[in-house]
Amino acid sequence: MFEILIEGKIKLDMNTRVEKTHRFDTKYYIKVIIGLFFMFGFGLLPPVHGLTVVGMKIIGIFFSLLFLWSAVGIVWPSILGIIAFGMSGYAPMTQVIASGLGSPVVWQLLMIMIISGAITSSGLGEYIARKIMSSEFTRGKPVTFIFLFLWSLFLVGVLSNAFAPLFLGWSIIYSIADMAGYKKRDKTITILLVFVTMICGLGEFVIPFKGWQLALVESFNNITGITMSYTLFMAVAFIIGTLIALIFAISIKYVFKADLSKLNSFDPSVLQDFKQKKLTYRQKSYFFSFIFIVCATLLTTVLPDTWLLQRILSSLTGNGIFALAVVLLCLIRVDGSPLLDFGEVAKSGIKWEVVFICASIIPLASALTSKETGIIELITRTVSPFFEGKSAAFVLALLIFLITAATNIGSNTGVALLFIPIAVPLAIAANLSLQVVGIAVIYSACMGFILPGASAISAVGYTNDWIAPKDMIRYASYGVLCYVVVSMPVYLILNIMLPN
Repeated sequence: MFEILIEGKIKLDMNTRVEKTHRFDTKYYIKVIIGLFFMFGFGLLPPVHGLTVVGMKIIGIFFSLLFLWSAVGIVWPSILGIIAFGMSGYAPMTQVIASGLGSPVVWQLLMIMIISGAITSSGLGEYIARKIMSSEFTRGKPVTFIFLFLWSLFLVGVLSNAFAPLFLGWSIIYSIADMAGYKKRDKTITILLVFVTMICGLGEFVIPFKGWQLALVESFNNITGITMSYTLFMAVAFIIGTLIALIFAISIKYVFKADLSKLNSFDPSVLQDFKQKKLTYRQKSYFFSFIFIVCATLLTTVLPDTWLLQRILSSLTGNGIFALAVVLLCLIRVDGSPLLDFGEVAKSGIKWEVVFICASIIPLASALTSKETGIIELITRTVSPFFEGKSAAFVLALLIFLITAATNIGSNTGVALLFIPIAVPLAIAANLSLQVVGIAVIYSACMGFILPGASAISAVGYTNDWIAPKDMIRYASYGVLCYVVVSMPVYLILNIMLPN
């Protein structure tokens, strides 16, 4: 029988006729047209409020990307944004492409994605999570068990990405529901599923050089002229994430009054993976490689410049450190095969959406803050009067509130990119530490959990038929509010401790 495959779905043979219908997605193309208008049409309007002609084009490209990322997708809008930027007159096309895809930030992302992908595919994250949450110490203590359960998934998110611990956590919750006698969409189970979704996202965002945050850090460094401390960022994010995991565990019982009585007799030891008693040599290699990357990167920010180790690490930079770890894992062979099969890990480990969003953001961020466009001067003149004379606490609180609200409506990357140039002059005027404000802006932009378009992790949460959409909105809104309440005192204390 002779068969022809059409779009991977419709098959035709010589004896059977199948009529294929095409549906024109009107809403999608309307969104595309709106995005294209801003990208290529906004710059044709007369410049306003001191903006240059190039500045008008850059603003149009920025808002177009902000809209298209939220409404239609990531990859093709990012590529088209690079093309439009190269046609804007700000810089030649070759320079725009080189500053984006050829950026050290993109190289660094690719290297860390390979390590994180290896950790995920090897099962290392699952082993660590199950080891923590199966502790006998939690038997008969539901709140303690829930905290360790959430915190272990948070740690796996730090090591790999949000999705590996998310699906692991969900599968464990389904098993707990079956063993303890909970039903689908029972209050306890629903809250756990939503909180797991959020806590996994919080874990992924602890390390700023693992994803799109790295482009934002680069933007912050360029605007302020200082280097954001990875050590400080990770410490603050880890503390906030841990506190939120604790608050989530307490809230399930004392705020939402969920029925935890069925967990009193639950035996956490059943969550152990009895097939794997200890880490394999590959898992150990991936784990220590990750620790090497983190420690070496952090040491470059604290070691004295006169030390030999500091000079070596500084010459390598983060890009060289990450690449060296990948090379060693590919170079060392055990039982005839490399510790890390680059080709296999790259198939699932490299997230091209993140690569292209960073490739488009990096040159765009530079243009947004350059004197040639006049954008930063316009922002400063516009927002400064509203914050003049306000206290540091007021400015910081308002920034956190506005960013967390905006990131649940639009693209978290775009929101952070928009607020960084706004926040810097406000921080200086309010005598706030630029390090604190930079961390607050970038980490707050990661809190897109409420609406399905707020982030990839939120979108996945809405696909779970154990969670009603209204419950996702309700409990995720509570979780974001917890972040605002918890983070404010952390940032303010840090601001007191750091020089401005």
